[in-house]
Amino acid sequence: MLPAIKERFQRFQIVYHVRLMHKFDHILLGGFHIEEMVYGPRYYYPGINIAVREYEPDMPDDAILVHLHARPEVIRQRMETAPHPRQLVPAEDVELILERFDEEVAQSWIHRKFAIDTSDLTPGELLGTFLERSVPYLNTRDALTRMR
Repeated sequence: MLPAIKERFQRFQIVYHVRLMHKFDHILLGGFHIEEMVYGPRYYYPGINIAVREYEPDMPDDAILVHLHARPEVIRQRMETAPHPRQLVPAEDVELILERFDEEVAQSWIHRKFAIDTSDLTPGELLGTFLERSVPYLNTRDALTRMR
């Protein structure tokens, strides 16, 4: 597929999922628009940049951005021990990709955001950390539901 078509398709995906954020009370989007800023121009459609900031004002005011990251050596170890069948990021790009995610998360207009270093966490510990760290960002309805 031509790079411009890939980029256009991804913009359609973002718009579609922003609408879903308004339709459902609880929705989890992995990677989403920030991933497009990091991976898109480098791996999917080189030379074409996608401006994702323009979609953030359309997101619900109570959206929470959680930046999951790990130390570079941990990521490379995970890539080696449990490789993805269609690996996108080469091991030598890990630091660059981590830097790009840090930059994009820092520039995000989403005010409710926090980061979790997953380097030394089990999946259960990650979930517990997420639940604990998200409490200050919950809206009133979520906080009341949590108390039940």
